Amino acid sequence: MPKTEIQNSQIKDRRRNDMIVAATKIFSFTNYKDVTIDQIANQLNCSHGLFYHYFKSKHDIFCAVMSNALSEASSLLRVHEITYDRPMEAIKHFVKTLLDIMANGTEYDNSVLYLLFNLRLQSTNFKDEEFLKTCFAATNKLYLLIQQAQEEGTAHPGDVKHYAVCFMALMKGLLFNRLYVGHDKFKCPSVSTVMHLLEVSK
Repeated sequence: MPKTEIQNSQIKDRRRNDMIVAATKIFSFTNYKDVTIDQIANQLNCSHGLFYHYFKSKHDIFCAVMSNALSEASSLLRVHEITYDRPMEAIKHFVKTLLDIMANGTEYDNSVLYLLFNLRLQSTNFKDEEFLKTCFAATNKLYLLIQQAQEEGTAHPGDVKHYAVCFMALMKGLLFNRLYVGHDKFKCPSVSTVMHLLEVSK
């Protein structure tokens, strides 16, 4: 029985999404200039012809990957929804959210976060200012929260940027480990372990 127009559209959407998901992990670990259509096609076990049926070029799928990643990350992290009475509580919420995704999220969820934590790998290839502003929203929020926590005496004193960079590097390393060893072998640290890096002991 021939498929309906709606069914064909759904199949096309699924195939396109599968390509974006596969390309997300590739772009997470590999600089744009080194990624090939062969890599993406081989990952999906599809032909070049099928790839070009959905995307005009490598740049086209890269933009789709970034657009989806930003939307997904915004939904996962809910950065703009964080409200708090104490800055350290907001940081703890952010840490817990990230660790929960690492422990329980899908491969795609973790690939999205690693792509954005590893954005410098692609910074020379992605120039959309609005997208980049969204990408760095979490980092900028973290700077502000650490500074506020220092002012109230709940965070260790010191260079805010250094603390934020170390924190982001730790999260990036954990995400890499989660993607490299897989869900079953990944040992996720506790929230309290991570918070010891910032929080003054009571």
